[in-house]
Amino acid sequence: MIKKEVTFYQRIWAEESSPECLWIRDWTPRYYGLFEREELAEDRVTPQTSSGPLGGRVTEKPGQREGSRGSEVQKKSSPWGKKLSEIRKRQKPMRLYVCLEDLTAKFYRPCILDVKLGVRTYDDDASPEKKLRHQEKVRNTTSGKYGVRLSGMQVYMRREGDYLFRDKYHGRTLKREGLVTSFRDFFDNGDGLRRDVVSRCKSKLECLKSFVDAQRLFYFYSSSLLIVYEGDEEVTKPSVDVRMIDFAHTQPSFDRSDPGCSLGVSTLVKILDEILEEC
Repeated sequence: MIKKEVTFYQRIWAEESSPECLWIRDWTPRYYGLFEREELAEDRVTPQTSSGPLGGRVTEKPGQREGSRGSEVQKKSSPWGKKLSEIRKRQKPMRLYVCLEDLTAKFYRPCILDVKLGVRTYDDDASPEKKLRHQEKVRNTTSGKYGVRLSGMQVYMRREGDYLFRDKYHGRTLKREGLVTSFRDFFDNGDGLRRDVVSRCKSKLECLKSFVDAQRLFYFYSSSLLIVYEGDEEVTKPSVDVRMIDFAHTQPSFDRSDPGCSLGVSTLVKILDEILEEC
């Protein structure tokens, strides 16, 4: 559990939340509160409170809800699942966890793109050493000039019946041209570009940009943008979702805008425009 991220979600999802915060609810996962887990190996979840979805009641395991076929496909196909499980076994048990909406639950074949937003990826509490590491990483990647960096993606390849994966290390090697190519690959299932999905994502990003440009509440340092769409074209009314995630380093901006986040969203809109114009 990361205190700053919890504070952010509690502020956004509080019943008495200010009107200025309400727009963010449409662009973040729903917050269900905190829950306790006695042992990492156990399936039982103990809710911290009993006050409904915003208060933290949890009566089932995340990812085990009825109809969450998208999560099951991801877990079976992702090469990171086993590695993540091994890492968790080595970690010291944590008692409190943040419970958030599973953004892939409504998808059967979820295609997922994770991009880091902004030109600064640390908060004011970071040590001098950490600041230097992050500044160098930003300087040497597309984050520095364009405010966006590929953190990972999976796209369902229809003919193979499996996923194409790219990780954050691949993203760190990209220049702008490679970033555009990776985005184009994300919207191509092997049978051609999903223009309908690109257009819908672009519209959502333009809407998000208007909110990000206008807000004066937060610096979204090291936050990410998650784009999810349905990879199975035979699914009736396939969904497209765009959300902001990762708020562990978000901090108050004291009535100032966040130009780094705005730059990143603007870059994404421009890239999708270029992809649509090419085809």
